[in-house]
Amino acid sequence: MAALCSVPPVAAGVRAGRLAAISVRAGRFAAIGLRSGRLAAAVLPVLVLALGCLAAPPARAEEAAAVAARFTAAAGWKAREAATVEKAAGAAPAAGPVTAALIFTDALDKPVPRMRERLSYGVVTATAAGAPVSLALVEVGRFNLGPAIRRMTIADYGDAAGPAEFGLGPHVGWRFVFQSADGGPVKLIAASRRTFSDAEAARQRCDGTGCLQLDADDPHDWQEIKAPAAPWAAAIGNKGAAGKGPGGQAGPARAAAELLALAGLMRPAGGKPQWQAPEVPEAGRPGEPFLFVIAERDLSNESYTDVRLGLTRLNDDALSAMWWRRLDFGEGPATFYQAPVRRSR
Repeated sequence: MAALCSVPPVAAGVRAGRLAAISVRAGRFAAIGLRSGRLAAAVLPVLVLALGCLAAPPARAEEAAAVAARFTAAAGWKAREAATVEKAAGAAPAAGPVTAALIFTDALDKPVPRMRERLSYGVVTATAAGAPVSLALVEVGRFNLGPAIRRMTIADYGDAAGPAEFGLGPHVGWRFVFQSADGGPVKLIAASRRTFSDAEAARQRCDGTGCLQLDADDPHDWQEIKAPAAPWAAAIGNKGAAGKGPGGQAGPARAAAELLALAGLMRPAGGKPQWQAPEVPEAGRPGEPFLFVIAERDLSNESYTDVRLGLTRLNDDALSAMWWRRLDFGEGPATFYQAPVRRSR
């Protein structure tokens, strides 16, 4: 029975996905009538097998510590104590894993003036002390584009300011594992760091384009929308290095918080922001990333921050992904956009 039950049954229907501010029609089941006789006799053993599979016990989830160690101790990554990370950053992940990871990265590695940053988020179900827990596997890669912009400036104009004016520092990566249970508070249980060579960074992808690419085409059809009613987001990430950019724009953590509010993934509770974990895609491997944040700062002659949040592999019949964007030039309020990605027929 175990071997037979390991074969995935044909899906009988698809659940309708949910997306804040987007109305989605529910999927439909096709009612199948079975006539008596030979057809019923042929189907009966299949039904018995299906009932047996439903009764089979689920596979035991892996221990949280083992999952965290495998994610943070991958080749090239050096482990960091979770308590040390929180102490150095002066913050705990009270507002959720996405904003916490961005705050931790800015606090532990000094931000560079011209950069592109990519956050990826996936989820694994595990056990801790015999109880089920949810683990958020978050990776942040920050790529310093200052040297590339300086080289381009020299090629175009024959001269440029010194390297420090464009930004000094390596391409860095951080991995964080956050644990929660039954909608309770999120806590950091593991972390690690690495650096990327220019060649390694050039192979990284940020929303469909190279993370070091300067002349990339935008893959989305953006539609301007109203700003979120999220005054509580102003307090997120606005202390020290994690705060505002050189032109007075909001930092990545605050910008991401406002985009999370648009996506319905962060809401106020008792006057404070509260993380609302997204629905995990039905397709894909455990831990495979499906939520992304892409942040850019000052990659042109203008001072700006451009932060995008994407939910991909949606459990939805019409949409495969949904993206939100916050564009901030530091003068006046930021502008917000959304871009639905429809499934190809």
